[in-house]
Amino acid sequence: MLYPFLRCPNIITLLEAMMKGKTYAEIKHQYEALRATSALIAERREALCDFWKAAAPAHIVVLGCGSSFQLSTALASSLNLSQDIPAVSIPAGDFLVHPQWYTHVMTGALVITLSRSGETSELIYSLQKIRKDFPANKVLSVTCVCDSQVKNYTDMLLELPWAFDASVCQTSSVVNLYAALELIIGYVTGDEQKVADIHWLAENGDAYLSGVEPAVKELAAKPWNNVTVLCDGEANGLAEEGALAFNEIAYRPSMCKHILDLRHGPIVLIDSETLVLACLNNDNFEYQRGLIADVAKKGALIVAFSAETLPALDGVSAQFSVKQELHPVAAALAMMPIAQLLSVYKAAEIGVDPDNPDGLDAWIKLN
Repeated sequence: MLYPFLRCPNIITLLEAMMKGKTYAEIKHQYEALRATSALIAERREALCDFWKAAAPAHIVVLGCGSSFQLSTALASSLNLSQDIPAVSIPAGDFLVHPQWYTHVMTGALVITLSRSGETSELIYSLQKIRKDFPANKVLSVTCVCDSQVKNYTDMLLELPWAFDASVCQTSSVVNLYAALELIIGYVTGDEQKVADIHWLAENGDAYLSGVEPAVKELAAKPWNNVTVLCDGEANGLAEEGALAFNEIAYRPSMCKHILDLRHGPIVLIDSETLVLACLNNDNFEYQRGLIADVAKKGALIVAFSAETLPALDGVSAQFSVKQELHPVAAALAMMPIAQLLSVYKAAEIGVDPDNPDGLDAWIKLN
């Protein structure tokens, strides 16, 4: 949706309107919210670990819709990398339409759900189906509101009202939903490094975000019209959500790929109108450097992010870093606001209202 005052640009500038809006405020608020989320999970650590142990699942199913499904894929990946119990992510809408396809994987599963509103119909109807057909399954849910419908179908519920996004597009909500469950996974599996690094980001994220914002604002003003996000490992699903932000907030087509996998077809879509946001690290760095060099030859605007400081990359317009080595999950959480700010500043530049994306609702209610 375009701003209604575009015919009268002297009333207020587009940039001023964006910075007074909900989406921008929620982006800036996400690390303050993350501090509260981290404190809650730490407080409930013992109860969560006991719940997980008592559930004794044969496997784990992570359900979500839209942005929450992107997070679900990342969480399933984390679970598969950190423990011996297999995990799978399923869109709640897919399960709702085709429950018979998932009988085997749902039998004996610990079901994890995440939802900003706790009211999305696909998720609620899926949980009703699970309660009816798989009554022995335990359900762990995380929402960003209190007293939602989800609580009626959940054995262990975590509510994060401080992370609720009132805007249609999710920013702080996705970061906190994902971080909450990654903290739980960290506690359950004994990954103290993951936990410590998410806590570090919560404490230091505000200063980092203020430091990168001026450069991000300049990058958003560059003439790019499509986006590719690159990220490896368990956090790739979170990067998928970062790519989605460009669709929802700035109306720009985007895709998300694993770093070296870009060469396997999608690189043909990279051109001088492409913004490439790459989440890099020190692992076998020369392979990553080589991919970035190939992308630079295509004329793309390249923004590189890494937790630790990396060597300078030729052909890159900006390199951002928190100047500290972090667990891949925490590193991806630090990249997210770059994607979000690029989206919201681009929206302001082209006259799109990020608080009211055309045709989108904050959550879906089926008739």
